[in-house]
Amino acid sequence: MSKSEFLEDKKVYLKPVLKPGGMNPKGHDGEFMYSGTEVSYVLPYNLKKGRLETILTKEEQDFFEKELNEDLSIHNKVNNYWNTFAVRIRKDDRLMKDGYELDLSDPIDNLRWRLLKIQAHVSPTWNERYDRGEYVFALVDQEEMTATRARIADKRKEAYIFLGKVEGSTKKMINFLRVYGKKPSNTATVDFLKGEIDQLIENPKTIDNVLKIINDPLYEIKLFIEDAIEVGAIIRRGRKYYMQGGDPINENDPTLEGTVEQLNIYKRDTDDIYLRIDNQIKNITK
Repeated sequence: MSKSEFLEDKKVYLKPVLKPGGMNPKGHDGEFMYSGTEVSYVLPYNLKKGRLETILTKEEQDFFEKELNEDLSIHNKVNNYWNTFAVRIRKDDRLMKDGYELDLSDPIDNLRWRLLKIQAHVSPTWNERYDRGEYVFALVDQEEMTATRARIADKRKEAYIFLGKVEGSTKKMINFLRVYGKKPSNTATVDFLKGEIDQLIENPKTIDNVLKIINDPLYEIKLFIEDAIEVGAIIRRGRKYYMQGGDPINENDPTLEGTVEQLNIYKRDTDDIYLRIDNQIKNITK
């Protein structure tokens, strides 16, 4: 049983998950905990099983017991090692900048890492940190973090190239935001519109949606639908889309997806329904 089977020559970091729109604004001391406050994580107790949770296999337990010269059984009634074993995280500048470091080649840090992996408030990876609302921290593999930063940088580069192409036109920026689902005023300034798009690009939670729209081959049809809704040529009720008379544009699927698909067919075939809606838009907006 070698050390390499259970210990790894790498470092993992526990990092805060900062969420936009919290109680305190960005940059406020209480945006994430308050300076000097501390949170502790211990081995959870499983009520259904009536015992502490297990984080070690039999082989792993044997290894760590020899390394630490400790009895690591979760069943001990007295002197239970796990009753005093805890990971204590204190908010300070180092935590906010670099995270709480765990050296997986060190037996104690390795156990801390294993304990943190099963906590309800800890995301198992940085990429999953927004998947559940209760995540407060995320475990970050340094290699994962580097790769993630590179991917986000590439995404932002593509999005900013798009912004560079449309920032000279308030109409194009307004149209993009409309298709995204926002409702900017037709009198919005260039700086305001650029700022709105910039926020979407910089937010890791929305950058993928930005790229999805930029690269959407059906973008023009979706913009056509927004224009038609504005002039009343298409009626939206909840998630369903209808013509003025009340008939769905796509009888089999009146949702946005089905409506986009049907109008794209109508446009390609120069169908009467598409032309009728197009004329209504042109007559009102000319």
